[in-house]
Amino acid sequence: PADPPTDSRWLTSAEDRVTVAVTLVPFAAIAFLWFIGVLRDLLGRREDQFFGTVFFGSGLLFVAGVFVWVGVVAAALVSSNAAPDRFAESTAYVFAGSMIEVLGTEVILRMFGVFMFSSATMWSRTAVMPRWLVILTYVGAVVLLIGGDRLGPVRLAIPVWVLVVSLTILVVQSRSAVEV
Repeated sequence: PADPPTDSRWLTSAEDRVTVAVTLVPFAAIAFLWFIGVLRDLLGRREDQFFGTVFFGSGLLFVAGVFVWVGVVAAALVSSNAAPDRFAESTAYVFAGSMIEVLGTEVILRMFGVFMFSSATMWSRTAVMPRWLVILTYVGAVVLLIGGDRLGPVRLAIPVWVLVVSLTILVVQSRSAVEV
């Protein structure tokens, strides 16, 4: 919701969608960890240790932040189901809603910005990705680091970016296989 600390209707009106989303998060996390592995494999021995550490660490912290975020969402949903009227009017709801908002806009988006920034830096140094993708990734990283919390729809750019990078890897790998 746009304002979770004050509006509790999302707990009842979107309960089924929220439950499905909470259930899918572990699978998305596994897929993202696999994505990190593919990127590291693509870099191979060319991976810079400093940026590799920032890249890997920020990716893991992003996944951890998503798990904490979804844990708070799930706890709010369970609490609402247990006592709908009391929970929606409680300070616990305000705290949970505030935590959902802060984790989702400040922590997770900015950590993904660090992940994108370190990815672009390693790609720039090793030339494993096309220049246009490096530039696009730097721009996306800056948007997430500086203003991601003010741009709600920017969250949708994360899966789009992962898809573009994945498709680019498939194209780069298929061209390498043809050249060999």
